[in-house]
Amino acid sequence: MDTPQSREEFENWVKRKLEERERHFAATGLELDRLEIPGTFSKAGFEELCNHPLVKHLRPYFRNGTAYLKERPSAPHAASHGFITKRLISVLSKNDSEDFIELQGSTRNWWNQNRSKEADQSFAPTHRTLQGIPCPDPTLVVEVGYKEKLVDLEDDARGWLTHTETRLVLIIKIFGLAVNNTFRLRVILYGRPALTKIKGWEAGTWQERGWATPALVGPGNPLYCLKIPIAELFHGVARPAGLANVDSIDFDLYQLQRD
Repeated sequence: MDTPQSREEFENWVKRKLEERERHFAATGLELDRLEIPGTFSKAGFEELCNHPLVKHLRPYFRNGTAYLKERPSAPHAASHGFITKRLISVLSKNDSEDFIELQGSTRNWWNQNRSKEADQSFAPTHRTLQGIPCPDPTLVVEVGYKEKLVDLEDDARGWLTHTETRLVLIIKIFGLAVNNTFRLRVILYGRPALTKIKGWEAGTWQERGWATPALVGPGNPLYCLKIPIAELFHGVARPAGLANVDSIDFDLYQLQRD
């Protein structure tokens, strides 16, 4: 591996590697591994890396002294987690309770001294306490991948559910455009204990392991309804004040596929 020495060499190295990866994906359509940054990083060194103007938008990831860059955020990323955000806020606002949930966005979390992760989107109760103790962790995390491998997204989910008090991780894996110009998707909701699959969906023309789910061709199909339990957003508190008539926030995945 060619190791950059100076700041200028590092910036040129990052630009070159990103361009190489973009060309590779455009030519092959094959998903990308995370880009490993040469060298060993301390916690302080990684935090300095995260503030670099060339790097900070690339979701740097830290694990046991090694720093990685994820894929560049793209329009499919924004549309996917934006769909979740808009729907969640819409339901809460209709019940005069949007102030109960804080949109954390892509806030960075340190799981422990050896691992750090920035979610694509995350949500937490405004009064973030767990059994009376302050809890900074989000209760719902959204991780989106387009050029990123599903196995890496699942590793992210496992980390959130193992090392933090996060209750749910929603993975949205995008497999590209189908012939009808809708995205092929795999959507998986994971909960606790770590990486317990609550429900999984496949949409578009892509099928894995022969799942016999009907094609997603229109809105309102109950087989493609993602339900986020309200209690999970509030650390297990069923029907918190202001949400007495809401058990879950429902998402029509046809709208996600279309967007």
